[in-house]
Amino acid sequence: MKTRLALASPFVLVAVLLLPVSASASSITFDEPSITALITNTCEACGTLYYSPTYPSFTVGGLTMTVTGNSSSVAGLYFRTAFDARSPYPYDFISGNVAQIHNDALWLTFDDPVRTLGFGVALNATLLPSTMSVALFKNGHSVGTYVMPLDRTLVSIFGGTNSNSEGQFLVQGRKFDSALLTNYGDSFDDRSRFNWVIDNIAYEPSGPVPEPASLLLFGTGLVGLRAWRKRRQ
Repeated sequence: MKTRLALASPFVLVAVLLLPVSASASSITFDEPSITALITNTCEACGTLYYSPTYPSFTVGGLTMTVTGNSSSVAGLYFRTAFDARSPYPYDFISGNVAQIHNDALWLTFDDPVRTLGFGVALNATLLPSTMSVALFKNGHSVGTYVMPLDRTLVSIFGGTNSNSEGQFLVQGRKFDSALLTNYGDSFDDRSRFNWVIDNIAYEPSGPVPEPASLLLFGTGLVGLRAWRKRRQ
């Protein structure tokens, strides 16, 4: 049935024959100059660490991060110069500036639907392996939920095991416009539930965008096709 419709309708040919321009992937490392400029406060208790003011929500590029959840403390996110004062980092997915989350949940909302999402997370205080769930949504409807293990026994790329639980998330092929990250923390120390970092968020738009010049070209072709048919008749 679809084949017959494609042959009968010239407008379907436009959608089929348009030359697409692939939308480029985006990456947010929190090392961008606009974010680095916000990190101006000194954390005296943290040694050499520096941090930004706290925000309930923050937009960078085409992504909005909004803190939510059940923390009894003041919820929010801020940016800091490192996960801890050690160098090199013993964490595989965390590098440079990071976003620190003070609550157990974070919304990632994209300006345009995406089909790929990746990021790294680590907990600030943990003794046992833990988990984080990632729920994907499109227009407010769930399109899938994933459970990501966070483990401190992973062998670091710098050698040895990590001192805090960490994990890396990657999903491809699902079209969605928002994701809810829920951190369950360490059952031994509940503070890790409300104290974690996220870094290196990478995402890719859900589909190619038709090139305007191609749209004009095929639109003109359709007009010519109609005129040719009239002459034959």
